[in-house]
Amino acid sequence: MRKPYLMGNWKMNQLKEDIDSFFMSVPKNIDWNKVKCALAPQAIHIPYLIEKCKGSGIAVGSQNCSAFEDGAYTGELSLNALKEMGCAFSLIGHSERRTLFQESDKSLNQKFKLCMKHQHKAVFCVGETLEERESNKTHEVLERQLRDGLEGLSDSHLPYLVVAYEPVWAIGTGLTAKPDQANDAHQFIRRFLKEHFQVDSQKVWILYGGSVKPANIEELLEKQDIDGALIGGASLKGQSYFEMVEKAVSI
Repeated sequence: MRKPYLMGNWKMNQLKEDIDSFFMSVPKNIDWNKVKCALAPQAIHIPYLIEKCKGSGIAVGSQNCSAFEDGAYTGELSLNALKEMGCAFSLIGHSERRTLFQESDKSLNQKFKLCMKHQHKAVFCVGETLEERESNKTHEVLERQLRDGLEGLSDSHLPYLVVAYEPVWAIGTGLTAKPDQANDAHQFIRRFLKEHFQVDSQKVWILYGGSVKPANIEELLEKQDIDGALIGGASLKGQSYFEMVEKAVSI
């Protein structure tokens, strides 16, 4: 059984004082055995956040990693260095990386393969634009992103893979895919992984991302193939993040 997985992506937000304030809202009675929790801060704050999360059930990861093992790649984030500091996972292919920094399916596949080589959890993000959804191309887009981005996927990789479905039109806009819309995309993703890569896709957590907040987390998590959420703005404040954690535990 896939217990709820709530992952906060802080993007380029939060100073140390904000992180300190975030942890003033941790409830004392969370049953960490009933939920998986994770946060992805700015890279510079990963060690600080790891220290703050000690004794809790919260894993800390990176919002990105390099496609290269090591070498003369100024400004890149070395996967080995991330792992060395205790980083538990890395986001790959968030729509902001794809659109603002022109990351291609090919370069994302390089990152994915490097993560699998080092048995480092990859949170692989996929999703369509509003224009693509309105043109009924959602499944076509997801198929391309999964086929090319996860090329080489095998059953041995499944412990290190999480897929995040984030419709681009719902990220930071206040718009949220209706639960049935989101679940349809999750079902397609799970079916495609099984049929195309011949893997046991029931072992893969598939998270929904796109204006997730306390008001809609329950109706999303109640859907069979929505295993959790990749949360942006609503994860910046401890009060709202932990409210969602408590709701996930109750579900």
